[in-house]
Amino acid sequence: MKRRESQREANERELIENLPVNSTITQSKKMSIKKKHQPSPSLLSRKLSVVQSSSYQEESSPFGTAAANIEEEDLNTVLYASCMKNDSATVVTLLDENPALDKNVKRGRLGSTALFAAALRGNVGIVELLLSDVNTDVNLARDDGTTPLIIAAQEGFLEVVQMILRRAGVNVNKAYRGRSPLFMASYKNHADVVDHLVLHKADANQQESEGKLTPLMIAASKGHTRVVTSLLYADNIDVNLQDSVGQTALFIAALHGHSDVLQALSVRRDIDGSITRNADSSSPLQVACMMSHSSDIIATILATRNTNVHWINEDGFTAMHIAENAGVHDVVTMLGLLGAKSSKLPRKDELCSVCRVM
Repeated sequence: MKRRESQREANERELIENLPVNSTITQSKKMSIKKKHQPSPSLLSRKLSVVQSSSYQEESSPFGTAAANIEEEDLNTVLYASCMKNDSATVVTLLDENPALDKNVKRGRLGSTALFAAALRGNVGIVELLLSDVNTDVNLARDDGTTPLIIAAQEGFLEVVQMILRRAGVNVNKAYRGRSPLFMASYKNHADVVDHLVLHKADANQQESEGKLTPLMIAASKGHTRVVTSLLYADNIDVNLQDSVGQTALFIAALHGHSDVLQALSVRRDIDGSITRNADSSSPLQVACMMSHSSDIIATILATRNTNVHWINEDGFTAMHIAENAGVHDVVTMLGLLGAKSSKLPRKDELCSVCRVM
């Protein structure tokens, strides 16, 4: 609110304006009186003055178009910094006063856009404002390849994910080292985000580059049952894909003993319990016996299609051999009822008469 000028200040101002050039009043006195009547700088102006300081410029990223002038470069830095700080008021003011500002300029140590920063902070309002400009590139990734959609999915910001997915031209499968938005949401157990990505036809068979894991595999390894259930409804999902060492989602769940995940997987008619890992040709049933898992887990695996109780791995062991060596008696009994042969010789008093003669 504008401050009313006092009578004394008005008199001083009039005196200064009417002084002759050779007046004995000092120049410093003139400046001090004039300074009282100057308006205070705006919030945006103060922020720009900070940006223009050498210390701030040293930390700013060199990314940005070479054609941009110094003023626009400063504005882009303020925009990025304000998005990182969730300073919605400054962002609104800056974009309102500079509607033509290039919103795709990168800033920060990792080379991020303002949209990426807003998505990282989960600020729905700023994301919506930035996306209202048709020139904002929704797929423009950080320098390491992470897109705004990937970071929003990773952090579980459902509203931000929904807003980005509504933007025309968004690439729902653009990935960083093969880690797509769906992969990161599955890894972090953000089931609602997974649901929306699946509805927007995200590729559930996309494998990350290091271990060749799919979203289903990573969810199975973590025991994220709700996510696993959602992924099973994805279009054209291949539940029998193998990672870099030959493990399927079923195998991984059996290895870790995630009972609920195994139950969710076992109801699929296309699940294959006979697929073995590369190292020793062990099956999901055999690895579950190696880990001495409960009979409930073993029963669930036995209910899956193509599970073979007689399968012999490269070490020469069946599931029965493994269970007997581990001393899991209820599992041994269960396997025996299904026709699995014991690896142990009977005691002397249990030998038949022919054996005793020999």
